[in-house]
Amino acid sequence: MKTAFTISLLLFSSTFAIAQPNKIAHSKLVIDFPNDEWSFKGEQTSGNTTIQFFKRTPIVDSLQRSVIANISILTETDVSQDVVTYSAIKRVETPFDVENVFIPKDIKMKYKNGIGYKGTYSDKYGLHRIYFIFFEE
Repeated sequence: MKTAFTISLLLFSSTFAIAQPNKIAHSKLVIDFPNDEWSFKGEQTSGNTTIQFFKRTPIVDSLQRSVIANISILTETDVSQDVVTYSAIKRVETPFDVENVFIPKDIKMKYKNGIGYKGTYSDKYGLHRIYFIFFEE
């Protein structure tokens, strides 16, 4: 059985240092957060897809807005596509401007079948940085 993962990181001003572990649904994975500013906010399951949500306590930006950094982890079991095809399908579903594409050796990912994207998207609140990492466990 193949399990595909999509890690969506919507980060504004986050620094990762010392970790606190959080188990990822339907996997052997654990994600480590640097401090107790990050917390699990919920989980949604539909069919073979589970999404876990993590948020950071608000960060006040230079315009005095309260910004909340988010990490969403999507776990999908029984995926039939290879990881590159799967990532292309997901990119169409979540459009953003790609700045960089990277593969496991670029980010020291232990899973060899993966691909990542660094990009931006805009909404009514402004320009946002986003990272997507797709891999098979």
